[in-house]
Amino acid sequence: MKQRKFLITILSIISVMWVMHTLSKNFVVDPSFQGFLSKKMNFFLIKCYGY
Repeated sequence: MKQRKFLITILSIISVMWVMHTLSKNFVVDPSFQGFLSKKMNFFLIKCYGY
């Protein structure tokens, strides 16, 4: 039981680190990615909330 909890914790940490690495790499390699995200968020807000 203790080994399983340890394994799940390690895999969770690795997963979060991978996501953070991927997002940071996208911002460094493609600065327009931030513009893409803001446009997508604006579209979501308009569609869902009518802003």
